[in-house]
Amino acid sequence: MTPRRCVVFLGPTLPLERARALLAADFRPPAAQGDLYRAALSRPFAIGLIDGVFHAQPSVWHKEILWALSEGIHVLGASSMGALRAAETDAFGMVGVGRIYEAYRDGVLDNDDEVALIHGPAESGWLALSEPLVNLRATLDAAQAAGVLAAADAHRLLAAAQRLHYPARSFDAALVGALEQGMAAAAADAMRAWLPSGRVDQKATDAEQLLQALARLTAQGTPAPPPAFHFEPTLYWAVLQAGAVAEADGRSDEDRCVLAALAQDPAAAAAVQAAALARMLADTGQRGEPPGVEAAELLAQSQAFCARHGLGDEAAVGRWLAEHHASRDDLLRWLTTQARAARLAAGRPDRLDQALLDELKAGGQYRAWLARAAGIR
Repeated sequence: MTPRRCVVFLGPTLPLERARALLAADFRPPAAQGDLYRAALSRPFAIGLIDGVFHAQPSVWHKEILWALSEGIHVLGASSMGALRAAETDAFGMVGVGRIYEAYRDGVLDNDDEVALIHGPAESGWLALSEPLVNLRATLDAAQAAGVLAAADAHRLLAAAQRLHYPARSFDAALVGALEQGMAAAAADAMRAWLPSGRVDQKATDAEQLLQALARLTAQGTPAPPPAFHFEPTLYWAVLQAGAVAEADGRSDEDRCVLAALAQDPAAAAAVQAAALARMLADTGQRGEPPGVEAAELLAQSQAFCARHGLGDEAAVGRWLAEHHASRDDLLRWLTTQARAARLAAGRPDRLDQALLDELKAGGQYRAWLARAAGIR
């Protein structure tokens, strides 16, 4: 049986070696906007979102998660960006795992910076350079339970950590702030002595639980439930799709908006595409490289032709040809041209998009489509 594939976005929350010991998966760096959509395009069985970018670039968009769910892909989240997005989209089918997710879900936590931290690059193993507030909270709870920390001092430490910008958060910095607010030096020393063995890494614990949940899910093979919502494509969604699939195509935002607006009008798009493909076919023919076609491609075009015109058998096809003064040779040539055009479109989508834009510009329609794109909400 083919293994059920999982994609997991992971960075500083858990060392990769520990993650791989729990789950055989396609581990990828912290997710930015468009990354989850790109992962879903390959149709994995499940996607696990643990780490994601916050401020350096746009974060994972909720619409990406909804699209993956609508495509029948399990999406689970925990620990960091995954916990945030799961709390925001669990009503639509994303599954949250762990205490951090539960705290966001229940309204105990509501600030994004609770899970934020600064870390090194991939080459460093995403080395954490600050302490996320959720780990500080969990550690303070454990210290109180162990009798190391009084409730008043725990409050001072938490307040001191909250006053720090997330890149500057650490236990040492929080202790300095708590001492300034009245914590006794002996209590601070006791806390420092306990920390090496008592520190709680709640983000790592939740990440491990998510990977274990994915391992169970893939072993069971239970399909994702049908989505309880209708996914609504929008202009902005189409722009994200275009950008995610071809990040480095050099296309301007205006061009992408025009292509997205065109995609919202299938009838208009079909007419422009027909003209664009005709130019592409003529161009390849002039260069002596008309794309060949195979029997399967001709069969697909024939089936599409019959379905479009409601032709159920050979006799019906014969009657249609007679009514339109066409022969079977005419039909074969037309189907061959359509198959060549389909192959061009499938094999070089970037080239087809450029041909569509060229067609609109040559026909003087580009400005009108750009204005139309601006009016779509």
